Amino acid sequence: MIISSYQDFISNLQTHLTVEERANGVAYAAVTDKPFVAGDRLQFPGTEVEVKADSWLAFIDRVPMANWGHPARYLLVSYESDQTWSFETRLPPFQTHGDLQWRAVYKAPSVPDAAVASPQ
Repeated sequence: MIISSYQDFISNLQTHLTVEERANGVAYAAVTDKPFVAGDRLQFPGTEVEVKADSWLAFIDRVPMANWGHPARYLLVSYESDQTWSFETRLPPFQTHGDLQWRAVYKAPSVPDAAVASPQ
């Protein structure tokens, strides 16, 4: 399955969340008009994400009610095959001077609106 647009990625992202993430998490998508390119290396606090194939990028906050230092992950979803790669982390990508913008695209029903990060 080809996920040819950012909107397709957002619409399909929930299918890549675990049962626990769907029940308790928040998913953010990196705002971009094209996928990240194979070979890119993306640096985030405490984690480097290596892009294996042209892919869309998400950040999954597994415990949005906690302060940071808790389980989270980055998720790459291939543009061409719907294949995924997951990168564990304990810190968020939201940086004051970060190059990427993030958009909350899924919030579990159990998560209050106040627990959703509002990155610039």
